[in-house]
Amino acid sequence: MQQDRIEEMAKKVKEKSIVEDYKRLQKNYDNLSKQIVILKNQLKEALSAESKTQIEAKIIEQEKIFKANEWLERGNKEKNYHDKIEAYNQAIALNPKLIQAYSYRAYEFSHLGKIDKEIEDLTKIIAWDPNDYDAFKRRGEAYFDLGNNEMGFRDFDRMVSIDPLNPYAYVLRGLKYSMKNFSQKAIQDFQKAIELKPTDVELIETLADEYIRTGQYERAIETCNMCIRIASDYDPCFVSRGEAYALKGDLDKALSDFEKAIVMDPKGIKAYKKRGEAYWRNGLLDKARENYDQVINNSLIKMKSSSHPVLFYKTSLLFAYMDRAEIYLKMKEYDKAIQDFNRAISINPNYGQAYFGRGVSFHRLGEKRQDKIQINQAIRDYDRAIELDKKYASAYFERGTAYHHLGDYRQAIRDFDRVIELDPKFSQSYYNRGLSYGELGDEKKAIADLRSAARLGNKNAQELLHSQGINW
Repeated sequence: MQQDRIEEMAKKVKEKSIVEDYKRLQKNYDNLSKQIVILKNQLKEALSAESKTQIEAKIIEQEKIFKANEWLERGNKEKNYHDKIEAYNQAIALNPKLIQAYSYRAYEFSHLGKIDKEIEDLTKIIAWDPNDYDAFKRRGEAYFDLGNNEMGFRDFDRMVSIDPLNPYAYVLRGLKYSMKNFSQKAIQDFQKAIELKPTDVELIETLADEYIRTGQYERAIETCNMCIRIASDYDPCFVSRGEAYALKGDLDKALSDFEKAIVMDPKGIKAYKKRGEAYWRNGLLDKARENYDQVINNSLIKMKSSSHPVLFYKTSLLFAYMDRAEIYLKMKEYDKAIQDFNRAISINPNYGQAYFGRGVSFHRLGEKRQDKIQINQAIRDYDRAIELDKKYASAYFERGTAYHHLGDYRQAIRDFDRVIELDPKFSQSYYNRGLSYGELGDEKKAIADLRSAARLGNKNAQELLHSQGINW
């Protein structure tokens, strides 16, 4: 399922929780102020020393709670994550039962990537209130962030059981099922959400997208039809139906739906993106590139004018640059591909696929121009891609091919060794390694590798061995 949908839904839940917490905080302030005034009046009227001592103790306790709330509000106003956490620490020290302080501190731990501490705070909240929907939802998300799917789903199950009539509880769990490839469970959750809120077109679109993701295109089209009957001006369902038609092989119907969506929302992103993908799959690269141009332009406009988080559109831009760069690669316009990969890297300097793609562009450009400088630049990009992902088989393969081109056959063999270790059925690696052994004069190893490649179905290896009269 689309990550942006999870983030959007999570953002709505978080904002609702913060607003509710703030209302509770203001109510607590008012109540505490009234209680302190009442206690001070009682102190004036107290006759015995024992009564005065008891009332003074209550005033001290109430004032500590009041100060704790002041620290809580101060934390909310701080800009720095660490300063926020310190303020919440002070609030908790004064009032260890101030649930909002644990809740807010957990948010800041999440921002800092301190997931274990976030879980610790949320667990304390759950101990106080075993029916806290938001705490289970957030702790479940934290467990998923740690890769602990079992605990994540356990908390999401509890979240659903706490509020079984909330359709968005099912959607949130369904989206996680989808991300973890439990498609049938995801579909069941989306269907339950729609049962609870049958006219919610966003929920219906979510189900349609899951059908698309799992290749159930007819069901996706039927679901989109239901969505369109409810709201004929809801463009996302036309986009989803268009995508289903495109993947089913009906380009004309797909283009018709994409056009309808674009007329409804000319500054949208998804319709252009999906239309671009459809053109790309059908080999219409110029038209595909034009659509990605529009995705990029609209994303840049929305980044400047929208209230949506900038990260949302940065992510959209990143993948649009990546996709357009891949199209330029297919069109052999390597300089333009390099420019787009550069833009993607500027958005996310730790995105290995962007370095790999740029490396391939430099590599092909170097081969075309017989320019070793370009090929060495390609190797540096492959190095960076591998640094970011030690199991990036394609990066090892391309780097091995580049080293072979430069005549560094031993280094090429080392890279092909690594590819075969990662993917023993990658026939081209055996073929290329065989050629490298051949260049080093090791005929026995060369023939062994060529035979391995041929047995895996590599046509080049089969033809080369056949031309030399060698069986495989």
